[in-house]
Amino acid sequence: MSNIFTIRLIGNKTHGDLAEIGIAEFVNQYMYDFKSTHVGKDMYRAKEHEEDIRITNEIRKINFTISIKAYGDGPLQLSTDKHFKMFPGLKRVGKVISRRPELDALFRDPVFSEFGNINVLPLIYDEENKRCNIMIFDFDKARQNTAKIN
Repeated sequence: MSNIFTIRLIGNKTHGDLAEIGIAEFVNQYMYDFKSTHVGKDMYRAKEHEEDIRITNEIRKINFTISIKAYGDGPLQLSTDKHFKMFPGLKRVGKVISRRPELDALFRDPVFSEFGNINVLPLIYDEENKRCNIMIFDFDKARQNTAKIN
């Protein structure tokens, strides 16, 4: 993965694209009961879906998709909104939200309806210290543990 993040020197978009291909190939080579297909290029051109990789559990015959997001170390900003509804919805609120009832109401707003349906796999990297980490983004935990939205 460190080679992928080195490509960031060339451009921000490039390293994310290489991460999609790298993760798909990792699944194919090392996760024996799974098969993956990189669909990001086709889906991106269609502008309909956020998904980058389609994975098949060959034992259970289950398909699922994931969206790869490559981020530098720091505040996490998930850009998983192809229809650009979340930011205008937050802007419409126009204030800092920190009370639990208001936070819960915001996450129930239709502008967030698709957000919980996307499997996001963030790749977090620290260029200066040459470190990276892969995590699974859990929308329900994020919603429960959000203390403030500005």
